[in-house]
Amino acid sequence: MGTQRAHALSPVPGGVRLPMHKERTRDLGIITAPLPKRLLLPLKAPFGAELAVRVQAGEQVVQGQLLAAPTDAVGIPIHAPVAATVLEIAPHPLPHPAALHGSCIVLVPLPNVTTQIEATLPPCPPVSSKQVLLERIRSAGVSGMGGAGFPSALKLSPRHPIQTLILNGIECEPYITADEALMRERPTEIIAGAELVAHLLGANEILIAIEGNKPEAADILRTVLDTSPPKVPTQVVVTPTRYPAGGEKQLVQELTGREVPSGGLPSEVGVACQNVATMAAIYRAVCLGQLPLSRIVTVTGVAVAQPANYEVLIGTPISTLLAVAGAQLKDDCRIVAGGPMMGVSVPIEAPVIKTTNGVLLSMEPSAEQAMEPMACIRCGYCAEVCPATLLPQQLYWFARSQEHEKAEQHHLFDCIECGACAYVCPSRIPLVQYYRAAKAEIRRQQREKSLSDRARDRFEVRQQREQQRLAEQEERRRQRREKTRTTAANSERDAIVKAAVERVRQGEDSTDKPPPPPST
Repeated sequence: MGTQRAHALSPVPGGVRLPMHKERTRDLGIITAPLPKRLLLPLKAPFGAELAVRVQAGEQVVQGQLLAAPTDAVGIPIHAPVAATVLEIAPHPLPHPAALHGSCIVLVPLPNVTTQIEATLPPCPPVSSKQVLLERIRSAGVSGMGGAGFPSALKLSPRHPIQTLILNGIECEPYITADEALMRERPTEIIAGAELVAHLLGANEILIAIEGNKPEAADILRTVLDTSPPKVPTQVVVTPTRYPAGGEKQLVQELTGREVPSGGLPSEVGVACQNVATMAAIYRAVCLGQLPLSRIVTVTGVAVAQPANYEVLIGTPISTLLAVAGAQLKDDCRIVAGGPMMGVSVPIEAPVIKTTNGVLLSMEPSAEQAMEPMACIRCGYCAEVCPATLLPQQLYWFARSQEHEKAEQHHLFDCIECGACAYVCPSRIPLVQYYRAAKAEIRRQQREKSLSDRARDRFEVRQQREQQRLAEQEERRRQRREKTRTTAANSERDAIVKAAVERVRQGEDSTDKPPPPPST
């Protein structure tokens, strides 16, 4: 318990040092954003099928009411962030790099409501079974708030025993300080959520990972641990400031010395990784009965007059958030959800979702500044900085020539798309774009193959059923024919027997008659 000893770190490959640009929002704390005029809640989550809508246009809902329920095991339910009226259920822009549209529940908040989130679920009893706690986390809609947004209840049900729980407070992306603000202002929620998750996983130690450029957050967490030590031994581990130190597999290797196998999960080596914001959300859902209806978002950029960490309701349009921050939108502005390295350009009408940790307003380079990609000079810098120890140059050639099988053989899906290779490339080749396109094409082919295989399986099953039906029909016909022949044979036999009996009877009758009288 506490922080009596320093935790030994293992060397990890790759990584780059970046200018972080966090000073504009680091010391401003968390500001509650005003209530937007409307909220957009996408029905298609990052995982699972589209949700089943439980409301209709014109209906009034209360805060925390279930609006859409999952239709599969990996779906995440949607709840109303505030009391509102359902305006419509229609397609709207999504926070997607291709500016895709998807079905959204559009809410108009009722007059005189506030952004304060109240308890909408009864708190769990102090002593609850793991099944009860997991069901609370699942029904509350808690999902990962620092990565891809995978459902937390499923991630807390690993197939392998867990010894170490790692809390990811690295936040290595430039400009983003949302998690740092959370660790500085709400450390007790993070630690309480971590202790709860450690209980669920059966972990015997908790490591809170923080980069060296966040000394105040590390000191605050240490103070809380020393004041109220949790039952599970917990330690704050400060890591070198390097991008991408927050990668899950890289963090596991650095803190534990265990290497996650290619295509594998940290649970396979006895480790679970969770974001610090997810820990706070789990604590609030289980212990306070508060649904994850808001999140902290860093809004910053060269054209933002009031950069800060804003706590905003899920579904708030990015345009509303930029207006609150005093952003000066121009024609050459680019809106990025996330940081400059792994973030994606999104339309301004898109909403904030649970995985939106930052909104960055940047300027598009001018025609003079922009440089066309040049030919690869095989310098090897990309391989030196790759944190996954891949061969980015080879993957680039395979992706460009659409040799997807070879790309998979070179572990394309181990790429975390951190962008370090593109950052150091002297030829300005957008390497990550090629990797993303190749992954998307491979997934599309896999989906088509899966659908084709399922169609073939259904056809074969149908053929088997048809053959079985015809065989059964032919068997019934054979039985009917056999029955008919048997019936005819029996009838013929009965007729012969009857005729014979009749002849016998007639013979007996003739012998029983008296002889005729003698003639005179």
